[in-house]
Amino acid sequence: SAPPHVFVGTATIDGAPAPDGTVVTAWIDSFGEPVGQVTVSGGTYALTVPQYGGQSFAGRTLTFKLGGLDASETGVWEQGGGDELDLTTTG
Repeated sequence: SAPPHVFVGTATIDGAPAPDGTVVTAWIDSFGEPVGQVTVSGGTYALTVPQYGGQSFAGRTLTFKLGGLDASETGVWEQGGGDELDLTTTG
């Protein structure tokens, strides 16, 4: 299996750090469920997004949600990749 892509950063809702336990999810448009999920701790998150199913995720755009709200930022999946990506949304 391909090494996952890891995204880390701050999680902000309405300009304030997201509360501990806020769920962060990653999505790819052809999947009906999130391809990665983690909870916020101390206003930060570290989300591992593995590749699974028969499809290659390479070069595909991921969207993110904070507590079910769409984040403004997107990311691009790369095998073994790692990005610092601060996520923001408004409630």
